[in-house]
Amino acid sequence: MKMRRASDRVLLYTQRGIGGPGQGHRVVTSAHLAVPRGEPPKEGWPIITWGHGTSGIADPCAFTRDSNLEDVAKHGSLLQGWIDNGWAVVRSDYEGLDTATPHPYLVGRSEGRSMLDAVRAARDLDPSIGSTVAIAGHS
Repeated sequence: MKMRRASDRVLLYTQRGIGGPGQGHRVVTSAHLAVPRGEPPKEGWPIITWGHGTSGIADPCAFTRDSNLEDVAKHGSLLQGWIDNGWAVVRSDYEGLDTATPHPYLVGRSEGRSMLDAVRAARDLDPSIGSTVAIAGHS
């Protein structure tokens, strides 16, 4: 199930890593970005960074992979509602999933950085994203 009425993209961005050999260094992280179609508001699209629950520690568990649509299946109507109401939505895979860096499983500091740096990466990619940020999630 794809998000409707949105421009979907996969992002690769860097964050300060805390796991394995990436500890303290910049590591590559992936995320999914959905931006509403149409003309953005004057101040830009507000953005929600979605902190999904545990998906596993293997690369196929990353939400940017078509093989893992669990998050959309469970929460698609919530995410779609935000898009329909004019919010961009970014979902980080978290540090290490679907990249060469080890995944520091259930480490809040790493997950938080992944979520906030995904917003920065989304803004770098798409200048129509504004400065209003909301943080949401579950586990």
